[in-house]
Amino acid sequence: MNNMRFVNQKSKKKPNNKGFYTALGLCLLAILVAAAMTYSDISSVFSPNKSENPSNVLSDSDASENVSDNQDITHISESVTTQNSDTKLANAEPDSQSDSDIEDSPNETSNEESISSSETLYVYPATSSILKEFSNGNPVYSVTLNDWRVHDGIDFIGDKGSMVHSITNGTVKEIYNDQSLGKTIVIDHGDFEAYYSGLGETTLVNQGDNVDFAQDIGSIKSVPCEISEQDHLHLAIKKDGAFINPMTILDGASEKDTTGE
Repeated sequence: MNNMRFVNQKSKKKPNNKGFYTALGLCLLAILVAAAMTYSDISSVFSPNKSENPSNVLSDSDASENVSDNQDITHISESVTTQNSDTKLANAEPDSQSDSDIEDSPNETSNEESISSSETLYVYPATSSILKEFSNGNPVYSVTLNDWRVHDGIDFIGDKGSMVHSITNGTVKEIYNDQSLGKTIVIDHGDFEAYYSGLGETTLVNQGDNVDFAQDIGSIKSVPCEISEQDHLHLAIKKDGAFINPMTILDGASEKDTTGE
């Protein structure tokens, strides 16, 4: 009975560590949470499959709006470029038109002068009154010779001694005396030759002379084969080797004004 020991429960009371373990657990939990967050950040930075920065990623609607905006900008740019081109052309047209007008004006004047100078003027060789027409190969009666013969020219009435004029510009080709037609001057007028017959012995031009429109070349005397008829000038015209009606050349010709002479 003496070996029995009584333990004093108050003296051997175990210390209370519950609070310490709770705090330790909270600390460990905090460390784990912090470690987890750190790992998440590191993996998001270094992970090869990371997503693009949300700020750089466009949704389908945003991309569509962006494309539309780009198209609108391109369209506006093209429109502005076109308008600028049109404006440049519009601004350039008056200048070019003005230059064209300035350049064309002298040309138009030059052309008008050229046309005017190229127009061939004709004048009747004596008066415009006709005594005998061109017979066009048909025989006509000759009062002087009392027979029928072809009349290859036109007889223009004119007083003896009155002036004979060159019907247009030309060159004196030949001067000779013809037994039937009298003194004759042949003038080459370019497209045709004119025979002025029935002239006086004295002529005002020589072979090879250039003559002007309406220039006096001689005077009326007589045509031997038509001496019985009224005084006149016999004019014949030959073209391409054949006699033609002088009126085809003189149609629209004027009569020289001799009132001032």
